[in-house]
Amino acid sequence: MHHKTLSRLVVLFGIAFAISLSGCEKNNSSSSSSGGTSTGSSTSNTSTTSSSEDSSAPDVEIETITFHYRGDVNYDEWCLWLWEDGAQGKIYLFDGVDNFGAYGSYAATEWATRSKLNFIIRKKAGWDGQSPDRVVRYVDFPLSDEGEIDIWLLAGETQIFKSEEEAMGDRVTSTYFTDWTHITVETTAPFVSYELRVDGVAAKTGSGGASGFSFALENDADLSKIYSVYVKFEATDTEWKSGWVKSNKLFDTAKFNSDYVYSGNDLGVTYTPTLSTFKLWAPTSSDVELRIYQGGSPSTITNDKNDDLFAVHSLTRSEKGIWSVDVAEDLAGKYYTYNVTNTNGTNEVVDPYAKAAGVNGFRGQILDFDTLNPEGWDTLAFEDIEAPTDLTVYEMHVRDLTSDASWNGSEAKRGKYLGLVEAGTTYTEGDVTVSTGYDHLKELGVNALQILPFFDSANNELNPAYNWGYNPSNYNVLEGAYSSDPTHGEVRVQEFKQTIKGLAEGGMRVIMDVVYNHVNAASSSNFNLIVPGYYFRYNENGSLSNGSGCNNDTASERPMFSKFIVDSVCFWAEEYNIKGFRFDLMGLIDTGTMNAVKAALNNIDPDIVVYGEPWAAASTATTVRYRRRYRGRCYLRQL
Repeated sequence: MHHKTLSRLVVLFGIAFAISLSGCEKNNSSSSSSGGTSTGSSTSNTSTTSSSEDSSAPDVEIETITFHYRGDVNYDEWCLWLWEDGAQGKIYLFDGVDNFGAYGSYAATEWATRSKLNFIIRKKAGWDGQSPDRVVRYVDFPLSDEGEIDIWLLAGETQIFKSEEEAMGDRVTSTYFTDWTHITVETTAPFVSYELRVDGVAAKTGSGGASGFSFALENDADLSKIYSVYVKFEATDTEWKSGWVKSNKLFDTAKFNSDYVYSGNDLGVTYTPTLSTFKLWAPTSSDVELRIYQGGSPSTITNDKNDDLFAVHSLTRSEKGIWSVDVAEDLAGKYYTYNVTNTNGTNEVVDPYAKAAGVNGFRGQILDFDTLNPEGWDTLAFEDIEAPTDLTVYEMHVRDLTSDASWNGSEAKRGKYLGLVEAGTTYTEGDVTVSTGYDHLKELGVNALQILPFFDSANNELNPAYNWGYNPSNYNVLEGAYSSDPTHGEVRVQEFKQTIKGLAEGGMRVIMDVVYNHVNAASSSNFNLIVPGYYFRYNENGSLSNGSGCNNDTASERPMFSKFIVDSVCFWAEEYNIKGFRFDLMGLIDTGTMNAVKAALNNIDPDIVVYGEPWAAASTATTVRYRRRYRGRCYLRQL
């Protein structure tokens, strides 16, 4: 959903540490895509029965989607931003105002390829005061005889309502663990009685009281189970209203960090030709299922007939919140997802540690990476440097170097990874002929390319619009839009390794622009669907921190996301010979994580450089103290 608004010049730097100002914009395809393959339910606090979505076909045939929005606002200033996964989003104006608030009806056929829709409420003039991104699954809403789904929204609340009566009636607004032995429930009105249910079974009952009440548990909360609180109000004493109990306030406790922080280096898939082990960190999930596919993406995206579900395996929970399963067969080339069940319902998600994926990143892929190395890969050599200032850095985008008509290389490689290393291209004007592309870079004396993000971003790889790449989807997966065939995950791996090899042979190393400070969209993020609330920073009022300007700052200070960042950069360095990392908005990442990044990379290769932007783009929920600015540049130093 998010992009950068940068004033970027592709220029030659004599010093390695060129920093560009940045912010977020949301006006093209990458700013309009929801991240990941997850089939997430809405961010509603109300507990509903939610099943896994079969993303191979729409669940419900509908004609119209109508949004109803109520708030103490001037409705003329507000609108909707709507998009489906992997497609372009845009502004949709409200049709009018009624007794409830603003409303707008839109043809469902505009989003025919998926069975869910992402939305944000925002101002027409810009993104100031935007709502969090949310997801509507059609199957969760009643369908009228006229083929219409109605969605009811209240300003300042993340809950999505199914009727006007539900939106305006008494309800549970928030339910959370205050600590390991207490639950707090907030309601819109005094209640008659409540019932605590654990995995759907009644565990405790109590009499009525005022809104904002708390009650004690007999034992510490068990995060392997799903807790929900059901409340009866006086006006509707025959009807239960409910909310799932959130674990957010437990994540920073000593007990959580002792019981659930995992230090192993085997998350994701560990592949061998005879056995593959799958491990997922999901401490707040009550069930995890592995789904293995023949094809790389739902057939509705690619019309791929090779979309059969290959196998299903149940994972077993063990210590530290780890779920795992061994599959004793050769799975090379197969694709996989997880079905996870927690307070977000049951959702099909991509493994955050997936290292390859099918088209649009909707399914992770299992690969034998050693078989994808080009000839000479194992002996690839890079010139040693004594200091980062030995680098002459050229900042660029994969697509830009070969996009202009003046580049006369192979049309099939235009805008692709392999176009970066195509030699022999020239441009002639009059009597003057100059080298372009790869040869031009060599002539300039460049020895390092700082390439804008080329990990998997949330865009349509089959019909890509221009995307700067600052809308992360799968951090350890290459973006498929720059490969010759994004429908087969192994192709992008092979072609990128050929690119790295060709650049190295031309005396150039790659510095990777990385964006760990925010994701494309919080609610549909695989991180959030697997461990709700853990991976993001929140303000005191429960809203998402916005230091990135993208309304979903990640929480690098939490051990398991800090570990993920370190594991991720090490993977890129070891698997692809990446020789530097430029951190987008590094000022949002805590000191401990950045020092751990630098130390881990130094163990791989002391010549790997790390630098980044030292500031936050906007106000943030967390104060970060490790930044140092010097003459417009940011140098990482051990603290």
